[in-house]
Amino acid sequence: MKAKAAAIATDLDSTAAAEELLAAKGSAADAVVAAYFSMAARSPGVLLAPAIALVGGAGAGARAFDGRAMQPGAGAARPRGTVPGETPPHQARAAAPRAPHMAILLHASHGRRSLRELTKGAAAAAREAGARRRGDLLAQLGEGGMPALGRASVAEPILAAASTNVGGLLTADDLAGARADDQPARVSGKAAELRVVSEPWPSAGEARVSAVAAVDAWGLVAVLATFQTEQPGVAVPELEIELPAVAEPVRRGKTRVAPRTILPVPARVALVDAGAALRAAVVFDGDPGDGPSLAEGLAPSTWLAGWGASIAALAESGSARPWRRQE
Repeated sequence: MKAKAAAIATDLDSTAAAEELLAAKGSAADAVVAAYFSMAARSPGVLLAPAIALVGGAGAGARAFDGRAMQPGAGAARPRGTVPGETPPHQARAAAPRAPHMAILLHASHGRRSLRELTKGAAAAAREAGARRRGDLLAQLGEGGMPALGRASVAEPILAAASTNVGGLLTADDLAGARADDQPARVSGKAAELRVVSEPWPSAGEARVSAVAAVDAWGLVAVLATFQTEQPGVAVPELEIELPAVAEPVRRGKTRVAPRTILPVPARVALVDAGAALRAAVVFDGDPGDGPSLAEGLAPSTWLAGWGASIAALAESGSARPWRRQE
């Protein structure tokens, strides 16, 4: 049976962006990437924030796309670091971003519409909101893809905001080496009855999660989540965006985190496949725990639970609604 395309996100504007791509016969990957750019249009901290995505179904296997940020400092000598009792410069917390690379890689792997279509609405929305330079950057990404991120007009303002000249750690080598990748996702549960697909990386930290989930008419399911900490980002005023403040500053007398180390994010997303009964992309408000335990505790007809508040789930039938805890 052909799946009904549908999407749901943590805010209405992003949901609308995803639905627009699905209506234009885009894939679930197109939909979640368009929603990601929509989120980035409305908030300076989203575009470069750590992000991950999962895809499954429709012959895609179960893949995890890695847009987590990297520890900066590649190609540079170890700085002296801050002394005990001294507060590190805020710029020293700026990490090397990989989220835009991840979104573009996801689109290249599973997209059906042009990247320009995915950024067009977001660029217009940013400009209408008064963030003209951010809108221009989103348009450049749509036109040029990954090469646009290496242009001097993008790289130089980012380095000016967080390089060693201003107390940061970010280098040109960090930006040049910031490439996303994808790998097999973690699959747990009973393959014939119910599978839970989650990211294969260690989980750590706390963050605010913005996410979008979609299923397309070909049966591809995707979920994309971005993670922002309570720590304010490092502003890049020339581009009207922020670098994620998730790096570990160098401290005198302590072993530093090695440059290009991938910085972990909390586990907050999963895909669930129960065959024809349920295929869902899930955003958790809380830690879902270990995959096998999660899978064993679910029936095919269950709306998946977030351990705390309600979550958003998307069924293959196209019926999307928040799950509410059953007492």
